[in-house]
Formats: sequence, structure tokens, C-alpha cells
Amino acid sequence: MSEAQKRRAPFPLAHRIKLAESVAKTHAQNPGFNLTHCGSPTNLEFALDLLLQDAGLEYESQKRFGRYVVDAYVPSRGLAFEADGAYWHSDKAREARRDAYLVGRGIIAVVHLNEHDLAAWMEV
Repeated sequence: MSEAQKRRAPFPLAHRIKLAESVAKTHAQNPGFNLTHCGSPTNLEFALDLLLQDAGLEYESQKRFGRYVVDAYVPSRGLAFEADGAYWHSDKAREARRDAYLVGRGIIAVVHLNEHDLAAWMEV
């Protein structure tokens, strides 16, 4: 199996356990938090995870900031990442309001990545 194919393989067991622990911790800290979205990452979120892992960055998946949840947050850099699929991220005005809220809470920048940006980490 090539290195590229290994990157595109499903989440390894250790990562799934880490993700489950993160979801459980988030739920414990925010009992009203809706876990349905966190249950299984989308293909774009999976690709974003692979990109951040390849970059060697420590990050938190599905990080809550007030009423908003970002796909990934890199605390050491103050960066939030969004894997923008066309269906869920078509309301640009809402995205701009959310980004302004996040920047107002100390996030340095919100990085939006779409299917084209994440293509190298997507399953074939």
C-alpha cells in the first residue's frame, strides 16, 4: 500500500478512540451539546484531520466557541479550520457573522478549506 493510500484509509482505531474521548469530554462540559454532528465526521472533515496530522499540528476536533462549533481548532496558533462543503456552507453572510464572532473571541483567523483545497487528502 502506498503512503498516499495509507493516508486515505479510514481513521485508525487509536484516532477513533481519541475522537470518542473528545466528544465525551465536550458533552460532559456542555450537557446541552448536540452530538449528532460529532458522531461521524464528513469526508471533508476526515480530509481536514489528515491535513492537520500531516502538518504535525495538535488540534481539537469539533471545538465549541459559544454557540458555534468549528471543525478543528489549533490552540497553539489560535487558528480555527472549517471544511466547507457546498451544502452546509452556502450561506456566506452567516459564515461571515460566525467568523467575526470567533475573531472577536480571540481566534486569530478562520481558515476555510473546500473540496478542491482538501482533494489531496480525500478518499479516491
